[in-house]
Amino acid sequence: MRLKAGATTVNFSPDHGWTNEQDRRRTSFVAQDGKEYTYEWGSKERWTLPVSNISATDQSAILGWFQNRTSVTFYPHYATGSITTNYACRLMNTTNPLRVMKWGTLSTAPEKYQGELIIKEE
Repeated sequence: MRLKAGATTVNFSPDHGWTNEQDRRRTSFVAQDGKEYTYEWGSKERWTLPVSNISATDQSAILGWFQNRTSVTFYPHYATGSITTNYACRLMNTTNPLRVMKWGTLSTAPEKYQGELIIKEE
């Protein structure tokens, strides 16, 4: 999978358990004759992606996009070579999406990050 904003690109593979849902906007009401009507105004995609082993450079880019509510291009099928399917999205996390991974006693290991990215189509 890939996130891109301007010249900055972050490639990643989500951990097991990621989801893709539709956020369907609709209105329902009951008319005077008793019939129920539902109008669908639109549908947007939403992904919840658990991630790990994110580099410090990529974490910095993701954190900037999150804090500034930057519009990013999301390529959900990038690993399979498909760059034609993409969505204009924003990170919708309510708190910082990534935290430092714990490496145990390995003090020389490079700093990596883990967390959950919540991405919603604009």
